[in-house]
Amino acid sequence: MISEIALIVNEAHYKYPIVINDKSLGATRCNVVKLKMISDAVMKVDPSMSRKDALAVAKEQMDAGLI
Repeated sequence: MISEIALIVNEAHYKYPIVINDKSLGATRCNVVKLKMISDAVMKVDPSMSRKDALAVAKEQMDAGLI
């Protein structure tokens, strides 16, 4: 499941690259966008999963540095 999520997130990132100049605000925005991209990918892989659960999975993946 993680590899499928990573592929979807990478595809989304290259399609819509994120460029923000302010470092602290930029990091926050990038993390929010990345969290949403990962949770969207999780929901594509497992459509029966709720948004809350998908966000929890995305947060775990980001915290672990897997994606």
